[in-house]
Amino acid sequence: MSILQLRLKNCIQTLLEIELQMTDEGRDAYGSEFSFLKDCLDRIDHMDLAEDEVLKLEDATSAVIAEIGITPCGRFHSGYVQ
Repeated sequence: MSILQLRLKNCIQTLLEIELQMTDEGRDAYGSEFSFLKDCLDRIDHMDLAEDEVLKLEDATSAVIAEIGITPCGRFHSGYVQ
């Protein structure tokens, strides 16, 4: 697995962990939209990726984290909008 594939996998796993935490806390704001990401995990090994593509996905992952309001210890800010 290449470094780019590992970076992409990390982004997807981060988003899936957020989904799991949101579901556990009764905050299912994104519904089934995460199922696509679960399917992608199985295909990462076969993807040809470019640095700029992975950077865009890393930026998008960071934006989701900021939008949802994850604290450094992994808890949601109380100001989360449902």
